[in-house]
Amino acid sequence: MRHILITCIFFLACLQVYCQITVTNVTFPKAGDTLRTVFALNVPGGLELGSQGGPKVWEFSQLNFGNRQQEIYLNASSGADFNMFPEANLIRRTGGQGLYIKTSANKMEGLGSSGANAFFNTPLVVKYSKRPALRTTPIMFITTTGTVSEFKIDVGTNNIPDTLLSVLPIKPDSIRIQFTNSLAGIVDAYGTLKLSGKSFEILREKAQSISETKLFVKILGLWLDPVAIFAGSIPPQLSGLLGKDTTIIYNFYSNARKEVILSAEYNPSGSFLGVTYVDLGEPISAVFNPAQEEMRVFPNPTSDYVNITSGETGGRYLVIAGDMMGRAVFTDVMQLPPHESKQINTNQWLNGNYFITLINIESRVTTTLNLLIKR
Repeated sequence: MRHILITCIFFLACLQVYCQITVTNVTFPKAGDTLRTVFALNVPGGLELGSQGGPKVWEFSQLNFGNRQQEIYLNASSGADFNMFPEANLIRRTGGQGLYIKTSANKMEGLGSSGANAFFNTPLVVKYSKRPALRTTPIMFITTTGTVSEFKIDVGTNNIPDTLLSVLPIKPDSIRIQFTNSLAGIVDAYGTLKLSGKSFEILREKAQSISETKLFVKILGLWLDPVAIFAGSIPPQLSGLLGKDTTIIYNFYSNARKEVILSAEYNPSGSFLGVTYVDLGEPISAVFNPAQEEMRVFPNPTSDYVNITSGETGGRYLVIAGDMMGRAVFTDVMQLPPHESKQINTNQWLNGNYFITLINIESRVTTTLNLLIKR
């Protein structure tokens, strides 16, 4: 009996230690930081995420491939549009976009973004009407999490490709796209995560993210819902982006790194969408998604038409073709089945080089391909 009692006391003591894992604001990025991660779209055998509670052990040693990416954090005053976000003390740069952030003792809050916009082919400054909490601390087991964000993009029709407007019975003065996201989660598990030969004490958050995109048009000074007015006349290039999208996200946090150690996304039916994990500097395979590498345009060079194939995975894509001056010459939403191709008529395109950008609507993965028109 005494041995059983000692064992129970030891177990409870260990449980108490594990439950005291806390992620604090030392993990908040600061000016001068570069956060490095790896993104992978396909994981052979999937990820074993386990159940709630703990202590757990997550073994992710199979993650040694992917596409390296980075976030650069600078003083907000270095941003060209800092005057639009005077509360910001930090800017996060990824590619051509800058996100302005207000950091306090226990919260990182998104204020808005600026930079080039591939869809509308114009630089945009976007302010959040509802500011998202990018990070909050302390994070402990068990706590609930949640945030809501919303922004609107108003674009004059002179910046919108004619292919998006030609089917509307009335040409609007402007188009507004409203994006809302709500995220609700719970820190439901804790333990040790193993990655690239290193171990991290972890808190795991399971969250549901619901994103909704709405479209409005401005006609005679009034913002109107074109779905109600024009019914079936909404261009498929825009209607394909509208509606709700739900994602289940598993985030693994450690107080030892500023990067989220691992973030895995799934659709509500449990299908894997992708994983982002901390880049620990180990050698990785450059080919993180064989199916995506098969995505191609052919023939190339071409003259009157081009075929687009998405390789093995398929999916629904927003396709944007632009010339070297950044002008969009083609936009459409396409369903690309695995191992099948879609044809685009290019006989009206001038000779020269073009970039064809494909954005997977389900997984938000973007691929850009080069095309040469030569006659």
